[in-house]
Amino acid sequence: MNKYVKIIIGILLVALVIAGIFYLTKGETKETTTNKIVQSKEVKDAINTIKKEAQNVINTVGNNKNTDNTVSNTIAENEEEPEVSTSMPETTTTNELSNNEKAINMVKQEWGTDSNVTFKIDEQNENGKYVIGVVDKKTTKVITWYEVDIRNNTIKEKF
Repeated sequence: MNKYVKIIIGILLVALVIAGIFYLTKGETKETTTNKIVQSKEVKDAINTIKKEAQNVINTVGNNKNTDNTVSNTIAENEEEPEVSTSMPETTTTNELSNNEKAINMVKQEWGTDSNVTFKIDEQNENGKYVIGVVDKKTTKVITWYEVDIRNNTIKEKF
């Protein structure tokens, strides 16, 4: 009997430890869940507050916009408009587009007519040198690259 009593006491101790661990972890789970619910409610409240404040700012800006236009129009009627020179940026932008188009067109002429590819500028430097990639439309892989110098009107395939 002595042997059986020791075994039963051991089993009861193990069961008691397991029950204690289960009880402690179950209690933490309830507390964590409660915190998550509270935090979720706080987050929703904060989001709603931010939405209301943003709407108020939008409404205020919208109302001020009409006032600003009236003031600007009144000033514009009383004063001459200052001259603003925008020729420099427009020329640069137009020139860049022309150079980009010129480089791509040179590669198109070198490559030939092919509806299965597109041409993409991979590199460009201030000396008028471009690296243009010939890209397969289906796989989007670069088939080859061309080095184009638009100042000297030269083109060569890069390997």
